[in-house]
Amino acid sequence: AEIMYHPPDLSGLDNVRDEYVRLLNLTSNTVPLFDPLHPTNTWHVRSGVDFDFPPNVSLGPGQSLLVVSFDPANNPTALAGFRGAYPRMDTNWVLYGPYSGKLNNGGENLKLNKPGAPVGAGLPSAGEVPYILADRVEYGDSYPWAAAADGTGKSLQRINSNQYGNDPYNWVAALPPTGNSE
Repeated sequence: AEIMYHPPDLSGLDNVRDEYVRLLNLTSNTVPLFDPLHPTNTWHVRSGVDFDFPPNVSLGPGQSLLVVSFDPANNPTALAGFRGAYPRMDTNWVLYGPYSGKLNNGGENLKLNKPGAPVGAGLPSAGEVPYILADRVEYGDSYPWAAAADGTGKSLQRINSNQYGNDPYNWVAALPPTGNSE
């Protein structure tokens, strides 16, 4: 639902701390970000950044969460800096991290994958977990993408979250939202 890929620089340096990817549950049901039959098989973000959600994480109806570049549970300095950079952001949004890699300031491919059922016994790949593409976006910092999200303090935000994620015309540059209703 939102990508902050190039926040304003910090002291003249590229600001990785304030990058984030916001996920939004569009449904009226709680979505487990894991396979309920195999709870250690979790959803993950891949390509430009890599992050595996911890087991037993669910996203309630209409709720958002943020995936960030630092460990919000064990890095209070980074967390305070991040919260200071976004003072209007809803403090009820849960932050998960760290992801590995960084969101490229010039453009990047991001994929959200959910686990499928493990491959059955007796097959050569028995036990392997196939991943199913849940959403994908390959953003850029110039036309047809909203160039105003490139280092200005604005993020890329999806206009209609029910429509295709990789359509640049379904994204705008806007100030980070303040709550789940935005």
